Amino acid sequence: MRWELAAEDRVRAQALAHRFHDLPALFSGALALHSKKQGSHLHTLARLLIRRGVTDADSASRFLFPCIPHLHAPEQMTGVRPAIDRLEAAIERKEPMLIYGDYDVDGTMAVII
Repeated sequence: MRWELAAEDRVRAQALAHRFHDLPALFSGALALHSKKQGSHLHTLARLLIRRGVTDADSASRFLFPCIPHLHAPEQMTGVRPAIDRLEAAIERKEPMLIYGDYDVDGTMAVII
């Protein structure tokens, strides 16, 4: 299998870069000086986002500035219900449990929690 990048859509990238002006957290005075040029930081960001499938300003805002309300409910994750059922059964039967996590910051914190 070979990965291929989608063809660049300069018109769509320019339109998205222009819409970044509506995102105050992203748009600053330093970027304002370069935003009119096609090779600007905003245009480069727009091109990268479009290649990831983020094609409008609202989606770009959610992607660039995620927050808690954007997350889905944990119960919607695949396999959560069977996992909970199994843990509850193990607790009820007083079975020993092994908790395993990645050896990095988020893995360690997940094990602690």
